[in-house]
Amino acid sequence: AQARDEMSPGEDRRELELLQGRLELRRDNPQRAHRALVGVADRMAADDPDRAAEVLLEASIARMMAGDVHGIWRTGQRAMDLATGRDPVLRAAAQLVTAQGLIAAGLGARGEPLMRDGARQARGLTRTPPSVEGVAQSAHIALFADLYDEAEAILDWLERAARTAGAAGNLGMPLAVRARAHMRRGRLTEGLAAGYEALDLAEQTGQLSLVAHALGTLSEIEALLGREADCRAHAGRAMELAHGQLADLAAVYPLSALGLLEYSLDRIDAAVEVLARADQALERLGMVDPAFLPVRNLLIEALARAGETEEATRLLDEYETRVERMARPTWRDAAARCRALLAGEDEYEAAFARVLALHDAVQAPPFARGRTLLALGARRRRSRRRGAAREPLTQALAHFEAIGAAVWAATARRELELAGAPAGEEERQAPAPPGLDELTAQELRVALHVGRGMTNRQVAGALFVSTRTVEAHLRQIYRKLGLRSRTELARVVAGPQPAGA
Repeated sequence: AQARDEMSPGEDRRELELLQGRLELRRDNPQRAHRALVGVADRMAADDPDRAAEVLLEASIARMMAGDVHGIWRTGQRAMDLATGRDPVLRAAAQLVTAQGLIAAGLGARGEPLMRDGARQARGLTRTPPSVEGVAQSAHIALFADLYDEAEAILDWLERAARTAGAAGNLGMPLAVRARAHMRRGRLTEGLAAGYEALDLAEQTGQLSLVAHALGTLSEIEALLGREADCRAHAGRAMELAHGQLADLAAVYPLSALGLLEYSLDRIDAAVEVLARADQALERLGMVDPAFLPVRNLLIEALARAGETEEATRLLDEYETRVERMARPTWRDAAARCRALLAGEDEYEAAFARVLALHDAVQAPPFARGRTLLALGARRRRSRRRGAAREPLTQALAHFEAIGAAVWAATARRELELAGAPAGEEERQAPAPPGLDELTAQELRVALHVGRGMTNRQVAGALFVSTRTVEAHLRQIYRKLGLRSRTELARVVAGPQPAGA
């Protein structure tokens, strides 16, 4: 403000206005930030189109924060049109941001080829792109579109560039998305470590919108792990930020986490209320793709459990139509599980058989498979087929225990008891816990890095700490877990592998 006041009328104010737009973005004023950044890009377009494209990609972050999916792809498309093609980093970034907006707006047929090609370009890049948050969000959207390899390639690029440059401020968003990638693949401990690192970096660098994003992801992982107090605390803080200056999109993630937690704890009425709010928020934002968070399918399951079969059936009819229209193979099994839950007594076996076949076809993650097996076993038990119920329930328990989904594992054990499983049989199916719950967030990060073979110096560089700090954490890790060597730590970190992962 002082610089602006002291400038003469003829001076070029673009760089100052660019800085002001960036500050508004970091202060979580997306509307003001977007106006400022687009205004600067307009004035740069004629004489420096590549720079204008870079500024537009930053403006797309403001659209992302506001949940304006159409605004994201239109801003990205304009950046693509302006980019001259001389800079491969700019070209890839513009393409990925455009792709994420198209997919989020339900235009996957246009967006997914762009995403695949942009991820292919990302594999050879080492320089940090403009709009790190926007490109990282592209990886986030790629996960929802079942483009797991593409998401990993984008995240690898962003993390490699940030760590090489020592740019801690550029790591938070990629790590928050990496946490979700781990979660979707059943690697909950690794997801927890990445989520906490993202949160720490976001807080240290004062990025409030990223703090909210990391908190939302952490709360979802904690819901699966059965960490009720942590889940509620992190979701609550994320909601406070969302109802401050952040847009509705920031509130959807913690709402989804709380809905999952309530459902996991068998508080079905509470789950219906929270999940309905999250589903309505997604509808308001125009995010009609069923891949955007497992909100609608979980809401349908909760309604079915609550006995509201008419509303559950109505929502399921819409959901199935969207799944088929948008050709989401890995969400067909979620829709099929909802249909199986609503099936009659003479139909449910065939319905669940279809779900399991779909799981096999798309290599479903262990949590999804475990949920289906649990639902099948519980249905058989309620149909007085206790012997037939025990096999799927035992398999469900193995899936939940393998990924550390404690609350769901407890539910599977209760169902096994009700199905007449011999005392102790379910415990023999469960792998021994690795003890990683004893570690602090930073100790967990160190343990995972060391357990994968990194040296103390490499770990220090990755976590932006000194080697002495790593050594101190390692001593605590060994003491808490009763270990003596890196080899033993590697075995603990590897842990039991989820069945079917």
